[in-house]
Amino acid sequence: MRKLLPLITAMALCSCSFIDDGNTKSVESVEYVETKDSYKNYEAVLNEEHSGFTLPDSIDVVDTNELYVITLGYTNTEKSEDKLRENGELLIKGICGESKDGGNIVTTENGDPFRYEYSDADIECLYDLFDGYIIRTGSMPELDYCNINEVFTDSTDEKTIELSGGNTTVKKCCDMIYDTLNNKLSDVKGGFELLPKRICSYDSNGEKGLFVLNAFCFNKIPIDYSLSPFLTEDTKTLVYYLDASSSVYITNDKSPDYINSVSRFVLKDKKKIEKMVSFEGAVDILENELADNLYLEFDDAELIYTCIKTDETDGKKHDASSYIYDTTVTYEFEPTWCFYIKQDSKVENDLKHPSTVRVNALTGEITVMLNK
Repeated sequence: MRKLLPLITAMALCSCSFIDDGNTKSVESVEYVETKDSYKNYEAVLNEEHSGFTLPDSIDVVDTNELYVITLGYTNTEKSEDKLRENGELLIKGICGESKDGGNIVTTENGDPFRYEYSDADIECLYDLFDGYIIRTGSMPELDYCNINEVFTDSTDEKTIELSGGNTTVKKCCDMIYDTLNNKLSDVKGGFELLPKRICSYDSNGEKGLFVLNAFCFNKIPIDYSLSPFLTEDTKTLVYYLDASSSVYITNDKSPDYINSVSRFVLKDKKKIEKMVSFEGAVDILENELADNLYLEFDDAELIYTCIKTDETDGKKHDASSYIYDTTVTYEFEPTWCFYIKQDSKVENDLKHPSTVRVNALTGEITVMLNK
């Protein structure tokens, strides 16, 4: 059974911290274990009382015998128009089962190829320079403006649900989505396995559908799939993280209506690690470092790959046309314990922007991100 993360309360996303000296705090003393022992004593830890927070009743356990620092990047490092077209055509062939002619290349103001576009009466496909893509064969509702009926925490749930295309089960829908993302679109998934993380049914103007947020996983450990904070005019320093996810909307169990795959990376390199902060060690760090007057309720925790960055900004918005698109840049993602803060509402914004406290499994460093 795969345990999935619940939805949490809607707030405008920003970056702030429970820790007195900023979003991210280094830890002076860290204890390490061999990676194979990363979950040692985790059940006892979940059952213990903790100062300042509570933990969920259970968490998913993944194999950490083979754990890495992974380097991710993009496929089209030369900004080649031919490569961009090739990737776009692979996308269409994967979803349609056949090649289609007539796609266009959209360029930036600097003349660089940026996006491949194709559309006909049945389908619209977009594939961009940074390996993100959109496939539309039906409609995509805005979940902020529709009713979320039910949240599901198990992708193998056999419960019957009503969609516009007829009655089905959560399992049938998730199996179809898995097959689409991992088999039909295998040429454009960057070598990762996509797994469902958050699921909800919805009503939108009389249309009944299911939304599934999928994570790109390396050896079953997800790349960070929660959307990061955005720059604002009054932001001087921004702590943020890089994310990758695939949002799928369906109204039947035969094929997706809409797929939006954002910030997708490909694996460029990996460096095996031998020792790490265990789950028990991460919980100890939280007990020692979180503010004394704070009380949090965590409703889930998991090991993820995270790339957290800090940018100094001048607090001003900039013209997007002046942005230089660099596809040669690579990013190191490190194993990180991610604790999800429980909140109340079923709102789409919270599904993609959860509040978290993160403990870097290599350094013990804490980063707090609030959906506030």
